[in-house]
Order: sequence, then C-alpha cells, then structure tokens
Amino acid sequence: MEANIIVTAPGFNVCTLDDVDFTIDGKPLNFADCQAHRGILFSGVPNMAWVFGYLRASRTMRSDLVLEFIYRLFGYMAEKGAEVVTSKRRTEDKCRPLHPFIDAKIFNTGYLMRQMHVLLMRQMHVLPKQGDYQP
Repeated sequence: MEANIIVTAPGFNVCTLDDVDFTIDGKPLNFADCQAHRGILFSGVPNMAWVFGYLRASRTMRSDLVLEFIYRLFGYMAEKGAEVVTSKRRTEDKCRPLHPFIDAKIFNTGYLMRQMHVLLMRQMHVLPKQGDYQP
C-alpha cells in the first residue's frame, strides 16, 4: 500500500498547544487567556476545535465524541448560513472563577505521570482555563 505520510509512534509524548504560534488577526494568541468550551473550543478563537482525549480512559473514545460534536456544529452552522463560529464566555459568568484545564489530582494515569513534571512545569501555564459550570 502506498502512503503519502507515515506516522510512527515509538512512545507517548504529551504535546500541548505551545508547540505552534497561533495568531488571530495578526495578534499572538495566549491560550492561557482562553476558557475551554467542553475542552473542544476556546473562547475568542474562531473555527478551531481541539481533541485532547480522556485522561483516564481511551483517548480515541473521546475523539469520536468530539467529532460528533463538531459534526453537529457544522450542521448548525450550515443551517444558519454561518461560516465562522467563536466560543465566548457569557457575560453572567465573568465573575465566576476559572480553574486549570487539567486537575492535577486526577492527572495520575501511568503514562501521564511519567511526564507530569514536564506538563506541570513547562506546559500547564499555556493551557486554557475551565469553569466549574456548564459553558
């Protein structure tokens, strides 16, 4: 079988959003200033969805759920004639506290624990925040 791209996976390395410099209208984006919407969309970031996966279950299982969410969102956008979708924090929620994207207390599966110091020391500060309520 011929392939254009072959991806090898000799091990698992957690990679977060700090590996790419994102800009919106020429301005750098700091994901730490964003709020995650269901861990998929980020406030203020148009037309972008992110698949992070479950921390304590199959990562691919969550990928399927995220794709179903995106598919429904595309359908809604087509129905409304929208070309851009941007998540934003509701005005009534602006006084509510935001929390880290990953709760370190449940971030304890083996393959993640081996890299936890990397994430917590190097990458946790670049991740978006989340609320303690339904977005």
